Amino acid sequence: DARTGVFCDKSDESMSLGGTGNKSAGLPNTICVDDDLPFSTASGGTVCIPRHIYPSPEAQHCVFGKTWKDVIRNRDLFATGGLGKNMRDEWEVWVCAVAHPCVERKGDWACFTYFERQKAFVPWG
Repeated sequence: DARTGVFCDKSDESMSLGGTGNKSAGLPNTICVDDDLPFSTASGGTVCIPRHIYPSPEAQHCVFGKTWKDVIRNRDLFATGGLGKNMRDEWEVWVCAVAHPCVERKGDWACFTYFERQKAFVPWG
């Protein structure tokens, strides 16, 4: 969508980490510790995501192609906040977008957590 800059394409290579999320989809070199699970990204990489904020199967393909500057400039299109009790290491904040292509029902929002280490958004919910 040109207005919001968000995309729902598994082949998108933006800094968003939408992907398949399938642990059995060729992720043998990824070893996650604690309660983290491997997540296959849209750009072909793999990250370890804490289980409690791991993307649901319905959201795993979603990609958020915006930067924090974009979010701040267009505050009426986004909601943001901290993860509170769900905060862990480099997972501290979230952003939700209205009018996202991944949303099936009018009025719903597509949400993403932010992975500080890779400065990337990961689908959430």
